[in-house]
Amino acid sequence: MRFTNYQFKKLIRSYTFIPPYIVYMIWIAMLYVYSGQSILSSYASSTIVLLSVSAWLTINIYQLENNKERQLLFIQFNSKLNYLTHKLYFSFLTLIPLIIFSILYPIIFNRFSEKVSIVHMTLAIHIHVIVVIFGVLIGTFICIQNVMSRKYSWLLLILILLISIMRHTLVISLPVTKYILWLIPPVGELIQIYQYPLNQLISIQFLLITVWILSYIIIFTIGLYYLFSKSEYL
Repeated sequence: MRFTNYQFKKLIRSYTFIPPYIVYMIWIAMLYVYSGQSILSSYASSTIVLLSVSAWLTINIYQLENNKERQLLFIQFNSKLNYLTHKLYFSFLTLIPLIIFSILYPIIFNRFSEKVSIVHMTLAIHIHVIVVIFGVLIGTFICIQNVMSRKYSWLLLILILLISIMRHTLVISLPVTKYILWLIPPVGELIQIYQYPLNQLISIQFLLITVWILSYIIIFTIGLYYLFSKSEYL
């Protein structure tokens, strides 16, 4: 809790949370200019930019400390891995307001073609939380990898984000890419299945995709901890 308060103070003083927040709020306002929109597909569309914003804000959070401050935090936590855990937790925490804003904005301004049910709300939370987690994990990976310089890291970030969103389309267009793209977060598949009507969405396919995504998140997280333990991140 003390570390979380410390991070909140540093983040607020740095003002680095403002650009991602503003960009996403503008995106939501533009997305819901017109009323009468489909609930699930609209929520899926709102997460396209949320993925990028989540990674962006996460990178900003990792850059809050200088090298000396980071070293002191490693000592205070008695482990680099504890530091990573707290950073992941705090990054997700700072993105919760955007999840809430994204879900409630179209409801408050009556932008949907039908009434939002509990099932719709649950599915909306489901996709937003998963996309935010992916954004946090991708942003963390960009920060702790030591292969590319900071300039090229941003190019790598853009590439990963684009392929994550377009993955489903790429695999259909070029089936051979599925043997390579399994390394990329399956965000596109989740967004694609949310284009279905509610009665078609709740299916075995949805369950399998969810299990696949959760398995991917677990493996990705374990990989990040391993990479961080071996890296010279300062």
